Amino acid sequence: MKLSDLDFSDLVLEPDGRAQYKRGAGSQSRGLPVECRSETDVLRENLKKVNLSGKTTFRHTHDGVRYRVARMINIDDQTVWFLRRQPGHAPPFFRQGLPRYLENWLMAPEQCQGLVLFSGAQSSGKTTMASAYIVERLKTYGGHAVTFENPAELPLNGNWGDHGHCYQSEIVDESELPRHIVQAHRLASPNIIFIGEIRTKYTALESLRVALGSSHQLVVATIHGVDVTKALNRLMLWARELDGLNAFLNLSSTLLAVVHLDLVDNNGKLVLSSPEHLLLPFSEHVLGVRAKLCEGQVQSLKEDMRSLKNRIASEGDGAI
Repeated sequence: MKLSDLDFSDLVLEPDGRAQYKRGAGSQSRGLPVECRSETDVLRENLKKVNLSGKTTFRHTHDGVRYRVARMINIDDQTVWFLRRQPGHAPPFFRQGLPRYLENWLMAPEQCQGLVLFSGAQSSGKTTMASAYIVERLKTYGGHAVTFENPAELPLNGNWGDHGHCYQSEIVDESELPRHIVQAHRLASPNIIFIGEIRTKYTALESLRVALGSSHQLVVATIHGVDVTKALNRLMLWARELDGLNAFLNLSSTLLAVVHLDLVDNNGKLVLSSPEHLLLPFSEHVLGVRAKLCEGQVQSLKEDMRSLKNRIASEGDGAI
């Protein structure tokens, strides 16, 4: 049996030669079959040869499978490797399992500016969904996207459709992001900027700032959070460290959507769902919601999200 034949999301290579794998967030770790031991030994030795150059995580391909790798030095000064299995390509956006009205709204031509966040727990499909969304918009509307990721997870670089192109890049440290964002404005006015994952005050601040820069530019990012309001609270907490109360104003001015993702068990198979989503088209009927964001009243947005779902259930897609 080869590693590529196993169904897993995460692989942990222990210092003593053992290995464990998991099948998604919340699942139990299992010992790797003995017949995979020689392959993990080779993989471990190959990882030791990687020149990290200051990176805390990096990409690695083994036997045709892409991994995101993180290295940890444990209390005994031994190295543990954590590998997250990555898809080999960005999957079709319209087959990810989002409600059809949500797919159509996100893909509508008028949703061409502002900040789109995909939130969720670890291994909930955030990066995969964000990548699929970017690819679908490039195929549909053309233009170009630039990405700033740490590390790049799915292969997005290259042509998409007849007139779309993605220029994919990696940054070593999130503190470098402001410099890259300044440069991005000189990169032929990208239609989409992908900032990968928001996990520091630098990425939080720059995600909001760059989204202020154009009326014809989408900024797409992922962020951890168990629901929409907690994800937004994290974003504002980080952004406030560097920008004070301006963070609230910037969020209320730029936010287009937060799509929360979760993986649920469906007869033994994990399927994607979006239990919550906040949709804020740039129109007058959501001015009240934007006012709440400006005042930092994030928790009260739960009622707005429930109200939207009820309107869609009774009136259809036109209620958005």
